[in-house]
Amino acid sequence: MNKLILPAFLGLLSATAYGQNSALSAMESGKLDKAKEEIDKAVQDPKSGAKPKTWLVKGQVYEALSTDKNLAGLDSMSSLSAYEAYKKAIELDTKEGKQGSTAKDAQKAITMAPDAKEKVRLYYGLIGQGNAKYQNKNFPDALKLLKTAMEVDPKDSTAAMFTGIVAQQTGDNATAKEGFGKYLELGGKDPVIFYTLSNIHRTEKNDNEAIKVLNQGIAANPESKDLKNEKINIYLSSGRTDEAINDLKALADKDPNNVQNVVNLAILYDNAAQTTQEELKKYASEARKGGDSEKAVKTAEGDVKLYQDEVTRLSAALKKKPTDKELKRQLGEVKTKLADAQKSLASATQAKATSDQANAGKVAEAKAKVAELTKKLDEQKGQAKAGYEKALQIEPNNFDANYNMGVYYFNEGVQVKSKVDAMDMASYNKEGKAVEEETVAKFKQALPYFEKAWAVKQEEALKTNLLQTYNILKQLDKGTNYDAKIAALQ
Repeated sequence: MNKLILPAFLGLLSATAYGQNSALSAMESGKLDKAKEEIDKAVQDPKSGAKPKTWLVKGQVYEALSTDKNLAGLDSMSSLSAYEAYKKAIELDTKEGKQGSTAKDAQKAITMAPDAKEKVRLYYGLIGQGNAKYQNKNFPDALKLLKTAMEVDPKDSTAAMFTGIVAQQTGDNATAKEGFGKYLELGGKDPVIFYTLSNIHRTEKNDNEAIKVLNQGIAANPESKDLKNEKINIYLSSGRTDEAINDLKALADKDPNNVQNVVNLAILYDNAAQTTQEELKKYASEARKGGDSEKAVKTAEGDVKLYQDEVTRLSAALKKKPTDKELKRQLGEVKTKLADAQKSLASATQAKATSDQANAGKVAEAKAKVAELTKKLDEQKGQAKAGYEKALQIEPNNFDANYNMGVYYFNEGVQVKSKVDAMDMASYNKEGKAVEEETVAKFKQALPYFEKAWAVKQEEALKTNLLQTYNILKQLDKGTNYDAKIAALQ
């Protein structure tokens, strides 16, 4: 019985070795298709498939396939199969953390030595096949190959960059950040990569990280306008206007004849002024909180004075006609109203005292804030106006500068006009004419800028502003006929 078993066992060993050797022999003779066929059979065999040497040979065969242009269609993922085969060989030939000779050979095939001057052969197969998959828009497979290339050579910035690019195409932001981050860590300086990585962080609502990446990109590419402008855009979208102004001011100072930077900086000041205006309204309302109680006291004082005067008048009349019952009735009624008014005055006075005590600190703080914000608003508006004027000196036909300059004076005209609209008849008769003249002057200042902008570019928003300006002036500027200009726009 023993004599029968032994030859069979030896025959099995021989078949195992034969599968490996025939695959190696075919590979050495350039018959990679035959080598692939032989090694595929060997790894599927229960006995030979358990041998680390079989998997090492599979790695070698598939690695050779991955860089053979004539057999590119035989297995377009052969480089990844080679990598996995080498990993399998390492797994099977590692005992208690120690690698055998086969495992060491497999490890060399997939690992760049720290002092190596040339890349391992498998890297080129992974990169080449990864690029082919990318060109064919097979992004998932391209990503598998390129990410593996990055593992094979973790010091290669090209593999890292390609991994990031393809991962982004597939929507795999985590891998994209890993690839781009590794590329930058290895010293990559391409501004497009900084820009793209920043955008990934923005889509994830992480503006701080996006700005951090852009700062690194700007340090590596000091002349990149795209990176600097993108940083400003992030500041604006996240409400960090002051930081955006600081960055754009630096750009404008560095290139004072760049009209777009000058206009954009003026627009930022304009936007900041609008924000300050809204904040100012809030504190102005707080500062007026004591006004209602004070108004109630003054109203009550007026009522008391009215009834006191009426009591005096009726008392004098009754002295002349002491028996007049109607005068007595009226006097009694007015005295009752006077008493009620005096109670109301006392109540209003007490309420004002309580209100003043409660709100004294807040009102004082609000008033101080109003003064601070008023100064800030004036500065921002002044900077915006100066910016538009500077832009028009550089480029008189600049649409944005003309349009925004028109808006600047238009808004001032609206503010002045609101004073007229809020006047009662007595106030209007006293000072309304002068305020109307100031209103007309402001809208007339806006008009030439709007008209110049319209000559450059006919936009709907501008058309609306022009029509409003013409119609307001038609009502207030009686000496000029605006009908023809209005008709031309309609």
